[in-house]
Amino acid sequence: MILDRMVNLRRYYVRFLLFSLAVFLAALLFYVLAKPYASRVFLWYVPFFMGSGFASMYLIHLGLRKPDPGFTQVFLGVTMLRFFLYLSLLVAYSLVFREDAIRFILGFLAFYFLFTFFEVGMLFRSVRKGN
Repeated sequence: MILDRMVNLRRYYVRFLLFSLAVFLAALLFYVLAKPYASRVFLWYVPFFMGSGFASMYLIHLGLRKPDPGFTQVFLGVTMLRFFLYLSLLVAYSLVFREDAIRFILGFLAFYFLFTFFEVGMLFRSVRKGN
């Protein structure tokens, strides 16, 4: 059972890495073509969300080892922790670099939605298959 979950986690990581690479290439193209419209940290969004996604999925995976209420608590805890981390980062960066705040927030939210839709889609697929 745990071996099956590890295989699923490995499969998730490979798909997540490929998705992140595709998003990074698209972001690089956008950055080259529309540099004035991109935040100065635009190319750091993908590594940030990639690291956040890897870490949170690993923590959620650890929650699978517990009975159902344990997984639910871990999933909600990780989700809330990520939300507060993202919100704190948005506010802190916007206060420190006011001239770049709008571009930063818009770019951050665009990448947030991209990565969130991917993660939710992968979780939904996993739950639907019963894995």
